[in-house]
Amino acid sequence: MENIVFLLGISLILGMVFRWAFHALPQEQWQMLAIVPIHKTQTTVWKGLNLTYYGALTAFGVSLAVSVTCILLGTIGVALSSTIHLAILLLGITVPTAKFIAKAVEKKPHTFTIGGSSFVGILMAPWTICFLNWLQTNGDAEIPLLPAWATLWISLAFGEGVGRLACLSYGCCYGKPLSQAGPFAHKLFSHVHLQFTGPNKKASYESNLESVPLIPIQPMTALVNTFTGVIGMHMFLNAEFTLAIAWTAIVTQGWRIVSEFMRADYRGQGTWSSYQIMALAGIAYTIGLLPLWPHEPISTVDIMNGLHILWTPEFFFLLQILWVLIFFFTGRSQVTGSSIEFYVHPDRQ
Repeated sequence: MENIVFLLGISLILGMVFRWAFHALPQEQWQMLAIVPIHKTQTTVWKGLNLTYYGALTAFGVSLAVSVTCILLGTIGVALSSTIHLAILLLGITVPTAKFIAKAVEKKPHTFTIGGSSFVGILMAPWTICFLNWLQTNGDAEIPLLPAWATLWISLAFGEGVGRLACLSYGCCYGKPLSQAGPFAHKLFSHVHLQFTGPNKKASYESNLESVPLIPIQPMTALVNTFTGVIGMHMFLNAEFTLAIAWTAIVTQGWRIVSEFMRADYRGQGTWSSYQIMALAGIAYTIGLLPLWPHEPISTVDIMNGLHILWTPEFFFLLQILWVLIFFFTGRSQVTGSSIEFYVHPDRQ
């Protein structure tokens, strides 16, 4: 019963967040979170550094993914310290690659790619678990390989799903205009399309698509991935670790392959983008590795043990530090700029 209540609670909370976000975030006022004055360009005008909702929402997605990992590993008795070490290692590898791979594929030095970062994580996740276990001197502290791999796939589903809200705010990863879609797609999305407002949205300045009805790729990706994560979590809580890995790998990466055919932003040359090839390779890699992976018997999966971690100081400290680091890595806009002028109200002196 606890498992069902937990899953329903997550679904309800994310459902309410999505309902607000799908309507609000494409609007112009939800792109810039804050502006920090850097230096004066004129007597009273300052050049500003834009801090974006993209960074805040990306940090939220990463923090949620790490939270899911901590909770699920806690359900099988893995110490929080071991989970933190696993998260630090993987994020230390995958976060920097979000910039490097985007530069290599899209030839743009001032952007990020969640797809490329996820692919690196898919490749490195099982071996990172093995590496941590190899470092352990106490066998009882080892992380069970298959369940841990399952938690990382489930976390990826949640992280990528919620992370798409950042794309809604910035206007990136946008779908094709309905005018370029086929009759079926045009009819299907005629009442649920997206329209970005504001000249600083990526869809506006890159493809001149401001206020143009678009296929709602970001909301669909958010819903598909979080639904996949909820189902994968249900499988995990029933100790079906192999099935949870296969399910989340096939659906999340399969959707990436399919959804990219409906996108209008630049994804590199060729009919198939590099990210689609990465997604296909990720599925093949995961499914091919599964039969070779050790299957440790896990007798107890208790969601209450996992939720207990939420009340520990270490967990809250980790999330705060993580959110700040991801925000300042992804939220300092290098593409947009701003000018700020300060003045005193004459009638309030």
